[in-house]
Amino acid sequence: MKIVNSTLTRFQRKRGMAQCAVGSEMVLMHVDKGFYYALDVIGTRIWTLSKQPTSIQFLCEQLVGDYNVDLEQCIQDVTSFVEELIEVGILEVATDESM
Repeated sequence: MKIVNSTLTRFQRKRGMAQCAVGSEMVLMHVDKGFYYALDVIGTRIWTLSKQPTSIQFLCEQLVGDYNVDLEQCIQDVTSFVEELIEVGILEVATDESM
């Protein structure tokens, strides 16, 4: 399902998430739903950058500078990852009220 319609669509962390760093990775717990979600190094970087409402474009500008990745590939991968996190309830599309 297509959730993010544009690289400028803004999203943010959903309330009710607990987090714990484990080395260079992050483990998230959805307090309301009671499930855990593990993030690798790049997923952790995306989580860190998503503290405030952000966009795929902003994330990819940061990630291309941090890692040896092509911008178009980054956009595809980050969009898929963000959509997955939205579907499981870890991130949410930001509304005007939340910004």
